[in-house]
Amino acid sequence: MACRYCDLRGIYNNHVYFPITPPSGKMSETYNPSELPKKNHKDYKMRIEQIVAMQPSRTRDALASDLGVTGRSVLLEIESTRFPTCCLVDIMHLFYENITPYMLRHWMESFFKDSILNNQPFLLLSVFGISTRLLNSGQYYILHVADSIQDTGPCWSTWQFPMEHTCGMLQPLPKSRLHPYKNLTNNVYLLELFNNLCYYRKIYEQIFPPISCKDYKEHLVYTNEDYEEEFQLPSKKYTLTLQEVKKIKDHLSATDNSASEIQLNDFEINGIKFGRLLTSGGWTRLEVDKWAHIPSATPEFIIKTFYAQVNYFLVYKYMDQKIMLANVKWTNEVNEDALGTTSFVGDGSTQFIDITAINRCVGFMKLGRKTYIIDEECMEEWTNKN
Repeated sequence: MACRYCDLRGIYNNHVYFPITPPSGKMSETYNPSELPKKNHKDYKMRIEQIVAMQPSRTRDALASDLGVTGRSVLLEIESTRFPTCCLVDIMHLFYENITPYMLRHWMESFFKDSILNNQPFLLLSVFGISTRLLNSGQYYILHVADSIQDTGPCWSTWQFPMEHTCGMLQPLPKSRLHPYKNLTNNVYLLELFNNLCYYRKIYEQIFPPISCKDYKEHLVYTNEDYEEEFQLPSKKYTLTLQEVKKIKDHLSATDNSASEIQLNDFEINGIKFGRLLTSGGWTRLEVDKWAHIPSATPEFIIKTFYAQVNYFLVYKYMDQKIMLANVKWTNEVNEDALGTTSFVGDGSTQFIDITAINRCVGFMKLGRKTYIIDEECMEEWTNKN
């Protein structure tokens, strides 16, 4: 028994697997993924007491294998410890270093060394999206990701990327095999001294002279003194359609009254299209009139959040000045559920906006009719409120 969350039993086939539906020719129990035989803290304490009460013997070893515990953990000395709630599932190792490469090999028919096994049909669970024959002792925890999130919060708040980054930084530092820990301590201390050199400006500039800014050609990187943002390649010269020129006129008319008086044919129809944007933060904040639906009311502008998908970025010449625009497709009305998850159904209109309105990038994930918005900052705000 290898799972810390439930009592699902494994089967051996050159490796211990945990299928919820046993393969053909194997005798094993069938499990319902939504009703797994879960364990709680009280179950763990009772099993530990059974093991501790027995003297070391083969009988105790067999019982330990059956119960899934080998003894009392020192972590139980901490009163707040609760098994298995405190033992979260790390999605970095589960998904990015486990499930993903295994599933890729499986779909490319290279998971097994035997070509006959690779050509066998397999069943994908509609809920979990994973083959039942792939649930080994590590991958099986995909069935308990929801339990872990409910117990310890969003996956990004507990994943091991920061720890792996720290380990990757520390690993090459010790050079002495005789005194590795002293050597590691000295190198970390030396590294911190270099990190604090920036507070001694004269010494810092002598050791690390300032690097001059690179000058890029306009077709590679573009910005100007009116913007902090940068457009980056790929880029190409682009001829606007009449509809796109009209949208640019509509955008400029909102802030410049003279733009509305210019004939459509007098607007520039050429520009430079770019594929990437480097910004201080697509998610946009714009000022809108709170009482726009009441024509007689005095305008009151407020900052409101909008979500959109960027089609392309454009350098456009207007009144002898180059402006930086983004062609975006707005989302329909965004709804938020009780868990703080934001989603929308369908897309809205296409429009040009100034790139200064873009705050940061977010992710869109479409599931069925709904498209979910993956916005880390909003997740953090929701977590802090709750």
